[in-house]
Amino acid sequence: MISVIIPTYNREDCLFNTLESFDEQKCSVDFEILVIDQSENPSNEKIERILNVRSKVHYYRINRAGRSIAKNAAIPLASGQVLLFCDDDIIAESNFLDIHWNTHISNPDIGAMSCHLIEKGQEEVNYPHPLKITNYGRFINVPNSTWSGYVTSLNGGNMSFKKVALDKAGFFEEVLVGTSMLEEPDIAHRILMNGYKIYFSAATKVKHFPQHNGNLSTQAAKEMNWTKNYFFNQYYFLFRNYRKRFIPLVFIYLSYRSALIFFSKKGIQISIFGFPVCCLLDAASCWNKLKYTYTRPWYTPLRNAVSILQYKSN
Repeated sequence: MISVIIPTYNREDCLFNTLESFDEQKCSVDFEILVIDQSENPSNEKIERILNVRSKVHYYRINRAGRSIAKNAAIPLASGQVLLFCDDDIIAESNFLDIHWNTHISNPDIGAMSCHLIEKGQEEVNYPHPLKITNYGRFINVPNSTWSGYVTSLNGGNMSFKKVALDKAGFFEEVLVGTSMLEEPDIAHRILMNGYKIYFSAATKVKHFPQHNGNLSTQAAKEMNWTKNYFFNQYYFLFRNYRKRFIPLVFIYLSYRSALIFFSKKGIQISIFGFPVCCLLDAASCWNKLKYTYTRPWYTPLRNAVSILQYKSN
């Protein structure tokens, strides 16, 4: 079985479109859908509509919002041998589930994978190794590539894991802040450290429709806050994954990004030049407080358990 996990937050219409797209799946294996709702006070009408989109939909409402928090809440609830995390603003091709399932089943060494993802106005490109994080801190994310092969990171729009591989790697890192990503390369790094490979497939495609409260819109509307969160996440990723030797490279890269943002955009405060230093100090302080709570090197404990406020299933 595949467990399709869809975290959602105040994005009702696109969620229904995503759920409906799974009716078109020509899937050779059974699957369930877990909706993890972080919305404030969802109506009974909304819940019933979610449950009635298709069969085998499980609805959970949790009391804390967060990208990693919602994913972590779903992991113990999922029944599948393969766990597939999807954004709530995608439309999948009909062979989407089969490609994820067959890739995992036919390749015991693959612990995680992502598939081709494209947005409106994008062109497909043959970009080799489209998902990785460099030693100097750049997160390369080109999921519109038509290249297939082994990579070193994942795309959050769709990423699947063998349950046994995720059990070894642990949960998604809840310390990472905002919408500034890096929970994907963070969990990918731990998958690799546990001896598994990560695959990118262009054999199927999902269309992504970015929403008003998504990562790109948040970056555009709150550039300073987004940038500070991004810098913190970059440094914490290094501390958390025992890659401190790369801090000088990342510091140079983030200093360059600060200058680029300041000189290319109007209204950016000069304090952005201090972000590479203050975020480094914040990340170091946070890691020093938390590192002894990790029960084994690549495992993230659920430090802040969520409450399931509502559960329904059809």
